[in-house]
Amino acid sequence: MRYLTISATAMVAFTGAVLEAQGSATLDAVARAMGGKDRVLGVRTLILEGRGEQLNFGQNHTPSADTKYEVTSVRRVFDFANKRWYLDLTREPRFVTANMAPQRQRSGLDGDVAYNVAPNGAMSRAAAPIATDRAYDFLYHPVGLLQAALAPGAEVFEEAAPNNMRLIRTTPGGNKFAMLVDTRTNLPARIERMVYQPMLGDVMLVNEFGDWQDVGGMKLPMRWTQRYENLFTLADFRLTCRINEEAGDIAASDSIRAATPG
Repeated sequence: MRYLTISATAMVAFTGAVLEAQGSATLDAVARAMGGKDRVLGVRTLILEGRGEQLNFGQNHTPSADTKYEVTSVRRVFDFANKRWYLDLTREPRFVTANMAPQRQRSGLDGDVAYNVAPNGAMSRAAAPIATDRAYDFLYHPVGLLQAALAPGAEVFEEAAPNNMRLIRTTPGGNKFAMLVDTRTNLPARIERMVYQPMLGDVMLVNEFGDWQDVGGMKLPMRWTQRYENLFTLADFRLTCRINEEAGDIAASDSIRAATPG
């Protein structure tokens, strides 16, 4: 199923009713559909595991080349309480390249410290702009965006959108995010944000959600697709999910915290 594309300009141009957070019936309905406001706000950790595929973006042989990796294992940990996340991904090329061996990629965020983990396990600190960019990842998941939108003082607006959708806009930390909600289920269909991509310029980064299932009293998406609107599908994952389990040791080490960002 394809969802309506709504550009940043179109969002501003919409003439539907715009409501403050306290009167956002759609936001309340989404929270209820996902298990209730208390459950959404009570999520401390999410552990996502699965597999899928990933585009070899930026190194295609041609702009339309189908140079994809098979992601044989992905583990994504969100620790909302401590503002940490961790990604452990193994992928194998499904196209001819100089290195056909499986590639393991590990990275994370601990507050304002972004880090990468080398194959030998050594941790290095990433540049400050990377840490800023990685902080947005919390908001690309419906739980993270709802927690931000339901926070005291959050600016939230909603308006009508075509195809049985409602559009919720919020600006956590001054950053503009939009969430399209399917009014038939009151579940988020997608979260989008305008980003700058060095090769493409300003593009809409879209995160689409599907295969919603019950997990610990909540309803959560088990399929997560990320793409640049009308351009490329960057990744497509099928996942399992666990709530409020121990996140494990995903904090940056003291030496990395003390290091100068790369």
